[in-house]
Amino acid sequence: MTGKANLKKDKKGAVLSTLLCAGIGAGAALILAVLFSALILFVPEPSDFYFPAGITALYAGAAAAGYYMMKRTGVPAAALLPGAAIAALAAIAGAFVKGPGVRPVLLTVALFILVPAVSFLAALFAGRKKKKRPSVKRRPHKRR
Repeated sequence: MTGKANLKKDKKGAVLSTLLCAGIGAGAALILAVLFSALILFVPEPSDFYFPAGITALYAGAAAAGYYMMKRTGVPAAALLPGAAIAALAAIAGAFVKGPGVRPVLLTVALFILVPAVSFLAALFAGRKKKKRPSVKRRPHKRR
């Protein structure tokens, strides 16, 4: 294969891995959001917990995407891509939902910038290798 063909194949594989991992992370976030919503219904004032539960689900989904991307590619920096894709999906979905209160723009931007960072941190944790115990070297017995 030529260099160009190999590069196109690598790009296609990276895009597919990013989409797959972003889908897994978004699915995990959606499942967690549904579970959190079901649990919040039993609280006397559920509207106080919508935002923290949603952010927690979003970050957990980003962490799942980063972890899976690291296991798939072996490169921690690649986990930034599905994290950014999940942040973009959340921002687009958030544009169509009107909440009761208005948050400062800087806080909203900071919360969405943290999504790829959480994905990257999860990839770093996934890439850690366990330290092996040093083996005790024994001298071979001399035969007499």
